[in-house]
Amino acid sequence: MTWISAVLGFATVLLVSPASGARSQSRSERVMDNLQVIDFANGQQTGESAPLAERMEFYKTPGVSLVVIDSTAVDWSQQCGLLKADEPARVTEESVFQAGSVSKFVTSVVVLRFVEDGVLDLDADVNRYLTSWKVPESEFTTDRKVTLRHLLSHQAGMPSFPQLEQESGRPDPTLPQLLNGEAPALNPPAVPCYEPGSQWSYSNIGYAVVQLVLEDLTGKRFPQIVEDVLFRPLGMGSSSFTYPLAEGLRQHEAWPHDSQGQPRPPEQEGPARAVGGLMTTPGDMAKLVLEVMKAYQGDRGRIILPETAALMVTRQIKMPDAALGLPLSDGLGVFIDDTTDEVCFLHPGHNSPGTTFVVIAYPALGKGAVIAVNGNVGDRLYMEIVAGLAMEYGWPSGQPLKQ
Repeated sequence: MTWISAVLGFATVLLVSPASGARSQSRSERVMDNLQVIDFANGQQTGESAPLAERMEFYKTPGVSLVVIDSTAVDWSQQCGLLKADEPARVTEESVFQAGSVSKFVTSVVVLRFVEDGVLDLDADVNRYLTSWKVPESEFTTDRKVTLRHLLSHQAGMPSFPQLEQESGRPDPTLPQLLNGEAPALNPPAVPCYEPGSQWSYSNIGYAVVQLVLEDLTGKRFPQIVEDVLFRPLGMGSSSFTYPLAEGLRQHEAWPHDSQGQPRPPEQEGPARAVGGLMTTPGDMAKLVLEVMKAYQGDRGRIILPETAALMVTRQIKMPDAALGLPLSDGLGVFIDDTTDEVCFLHPGHNSPGTTFVVIAYPALGKGAVIAVNGNVGDRLYMEIVAGLAMEYGWPSGQPLKQ
């Protein structure tokens, strides 16, 4: 018996009434018993299915937490496995995971709320709002300036340097130092290297610019801005952009694990929290997804208006298929699935040394899921979960690697 077979524990919370008649498998049981196995070497589903426990063992992943949305409400949630391999603490609904680039989805909602309030303009030169640093002028910004629309949809011309790193053993750089590429930051400066709006290129440092716009505008630190605008109004009490976590959340923190299933100390460095600094639970993120869904369906909710939700999931620019291996476009802070005529927004997240997260939603249909995995190849696992959910719930996409 392997370690994961010995310690794997499941906790399923069903939020719908079971059908009358003879006892049969619930929807959660059918999904968790029938993940759709994907051969990633060949880029296709094999046609086989397998239970979650078996696939967790295959991917050397100790813990999973997910929430499934149907009929514009949480249908069920499930948590299984461990916060840290070889230790007894199990993953529960309260377990907090690094969400990686799903942070950009959250950041975009905050920006759009300020746009609604009339204090930000998506199409204005961001230098209008920046006071502690300015986007440098260059040959590429002579005719077109960098805007929030460009930044939120990765078409601002900013460098696509994948990680914003810094010298070890030194204090964190300030956000202006990071944007200038000054020590102790190790990234290149945030200088446009092509004309804004002319092409798509994923840029972490672009979202650092967005963060500074919000901070210069409000005079507050980014974690406090998000707390005030989103987390507190939506009751997202297990979500934070502050790290290390406060003691109340720290005891629930899921440890990252490398590709061999070995735990690695959680890492969160630097001032650019909007890029990938979100700590949250799938349950909390489902609250935000549902808020966007309901707004899209016409509900004038607590955070954004229906026209704002529609704008968020409007295609701004086509992404190269090679970017994530799927036909996608970029909205504002979310990716849009181009394999279906039904609106589907999503955003994956991956944090080194090994935590993955994904949000996927069909706002008009009221369907979707939020999945967190504390393993370095958890993205492969959650794709198999998503494929199983697509089959069970009749999603119009979600199985792009099907034979």
